[in-house]
Amino acid sequence: MRKLLFSLAGGGALALSVPGAARALPTGVAFDVFLDDGPSQSAMGAVRFFPGVGGPVPGGACRYTMEWSSGFDDGPVAVCKVDEATWHGHQSCPDNAAGLIPSIVVRAPGQPCTGLDQMRAIDVFQLVLGESDGAPSFVGLVQFTPASSEPYGVLIFSAP
Repeated sequence: MRKLLFSLAGGGALALSVPGAARALPTGVAFDVFLDDGPSQSAMGAVRFFPGVGGPVPGGACRYTMEWSSGFDDGPVAVCKVDEATWHGHQSCPDNAAGLIPSIVVRAPGQPCTGLDQMRAIDVFQLVLGESDGAPSFVGLVQFTPASSEPYGVLIFSAP
């Protein structure tokens, strides 16, 4: 877990300092979600991002709806509002989507956010994802309840 935290911190600083190819939060695309708990990974369904309605939200972000599905045809689907940080000087969401900086996505403050464990929908207390080059597509942390003493590492891969 410590290794994941350090790689997130280093990757976040690198993402803010070195522009790459044009990037945008991929919308409508399925991504497989895994919780990374040390030596093992647990499959936790799939997520898709959909653009929110309206323009930027206060604080310099664009709002998206993240659907988190169990991966089973009749399984539950959870919804979480997330914010993608806009990069400096780009307050419009279309400009931000055409930007050069990898996406940083967080749970939208004060908005509903539900995820899935292997059995049911569960509230998400905190979610932070950073887009990465290659695999996985996103690396981050999720904390399901404020009473939880340990957040989980999250790896999100492009679905085959």
